Amino acid sequence: MRDTRPSRTNDTLGQLLLKTARLYNELATRETSRSGAKSSRARSAHTAVLSYIDTDGTTVTALANRLGISKQAVSQLIDDMEANGFISRAASPHDKRAKLIQATARGRQALAENVDALSAIEHALSKNASKAAVLQLQGALTTLLPALESLKATSAKRGLN
Repeated sequence: MRDTRPSRTNDTLGQLLLKTARLYNELATRETSRSGAKSSRARSAHTAVLSYIDTDGTTVTALANRLGISKQAVSQLIDDMEANGFISRAASPHDKRAKLIQATARGRQALAENVDALSAIEHALSKNASKAAVLQLQGALTTLLPALESLKATSAKRGLN
């Protein structure tokens, strides 16, 4: 049976970005576990949430918006993260109904370990591909990210056209 999947050279930008993000995430998880990280029970979803928590705390609604997922999904992650000691909940001084999600010392350690793992991957990638290619990709993504964010905001109002 013939493989009808597109070759790597025919992948769309979206496919390449998704594949790259998935591989980067897998490598980060492996690197964090391999390095004997103290907070190695942190899943990639945990570190994604941790990276969006403000120093003074963030509401579940704000986290859901930043992550682009439902409040229910964030709440499930928060429950798991609280049970594992990565976050705590505190009353919001501005809204008595809202709870602020704050990273604990263990959560901040998990995030730092993830950043270290990402740095190690970037260093290895620079050696394996080339420093110039990595810098070029970083520059292109730095340009594309705000354009995509603008497109997202515009498409929410009137569609992509």
